Amino acid sequence: MNILFIEDNRLFAKDICYQLKQVGKVDWAGTYKDAASLIEKNIYDAIFVDLNLDGKDVGIDLIKKINKVKSMSSRHIETFVITNNSDPKVIEASMEIGADHYFTKEKLGKTIDGEIKNILKGLKFKNIKDLFEQEFCTQDVGLVNQVQYALQLSVDRRVKINFRGEAGTGKTKFSKFFHNILDGSEAKYVSVSIVELSEDVLESELFGHKKGSFTGAEKNKTGILESADGGTLFLDEIALIPPALQRKLLKPLGEKRIRPTGGTGWIDLDIRLMTATNENLEYNVETKKFRKDLYDRLNGIQVSIPPLRNRKDDIPLLLERFKSSWKKEIYITPDGMTAFYDYDWPGNVRELQDVVEMAIVGSKGKIDADRVRETIRSLGSNKSNKGQSACFWNSEHEEFIDKHGYKAFMEQMELQIYAYSKIKNSEKVNQMCRHLQVHKPSLYRIKELYQRNEEITGVIQ
Repeated sequence: MNILFIEDNRLFAKDICYQLKQVGKVDWAGTYKDAASLIEKNIYDAIFVDLNLDGKDVGIDLIKKINKVKSMSSRHIETFVITNNSDPKVIEASMEIGADHYFTKEKLGKTIDGEIKNILKGLKFKNIKDLFEQEFCTQDVGLVNQVQYALQLSVDRRVKINFRGEAGTGKTKFSKFFHNILDGSEAKYVSVSIVELSEDVLESELFGHKKGSFTGAEKNKTGILESADGGTLFLDEIALIPPALQRKLLKPLGEKRIRPTGGTGWIDLDIRLMTATNENLEYNVETKKFRKDLYDRLNGIQVSIPPLRNRKDDIPLLLERFKSSWKKEIYITPDGMTAFYDYDWPGNVRELQDVVEMAIVGSKGKIDADRVRETIRSLGSNKSNKGQSACFWNSEHEEFIDKHGYKAFMEQMELQIYAYSKIKNSEKVNQMCRHLQVHKPSLYRIKELYQRNEEITGVIQ
């Protein structure tokens, strides 16, 4: 949260700004000129205005400038009027021109920890619509309203949040967004995907263990649950929790208490719990695949993320986001845009990003319908629609070799393979090495080639 405090009394301003820093980032302006400049240049969530600045009644003019910024940006800015004057006429005049709150300086100093901080903490939800639409490139009104409502209900850290949606819809990204809004980006966030941990080490990873508790336990290990203490714990793919472990999670996730393997005492946890699944958890409960008592302990606010095929109006916004990460100009032809709309995207936003990135690699700055369709086929995306994979070798490979030779062909292949793995593994080197089954020197060689090759002339599908 960004706050501007406008006050010409340096000592008073220093004291109030120090207290406000517990809520957000605070700028201070001691003159009309400095205040006007900051209002025009920066984006603020809340502004405190001293009506009598530099011995002049210029506060009203500053409020008018704030109103102008609000109207131009369509962004809410909470405005606080502060003054030594408690004249009702002054209060009325301030409110008439757009001030939201009025405090005498004496009262301001006494209410920072209570009333004012509560007002400021509530501001995070007033601009949430714009923040969410920008972050997720969506115009889905139903999704936006659902997120706003869920956030308001989740202010209490005890409230559990469950994200539902198909693979690739962005459940992890949603959890991080909720965490940043509710607790701040600097607060602790621990994410674990159940599917990435083997069943034999899952219990030790989650709960931790004491030295000597089993063969190979040479030292104490802090578990994932304990490492999330004081922050947010996000458990992805919860439907895949093994049955034996489901019982052991009842107390940790229900009562937020753990006992490390080999330990004798319980450890109390303060965690905000978020979970996600792409399965029908209610059906799994009915069919005895998931414990009813664990389901009850995890149940809370549910956020259902619709698949991309149900919100295709978001495709142009997403395309612009993905294109903007590339240095060269990319033009999507009208028939190319139609091809993006015609496909149902079973892999959702993640698949769309993969296709865009791979279509750009090897393009000459233009993406048409043929390029879109061939890229979808080359990534095997059409398996979900047609039940069969594309033939690896095709006539374009032959034409490219005939024209450019073997070395150029292999370089192009390496570039596209690198681009695919880079996207799939979020640019994490160790994961890319495991994925491609290569050693780091080989990966770094391809990376250097990839970085040099901003303008690729070949077309390899």
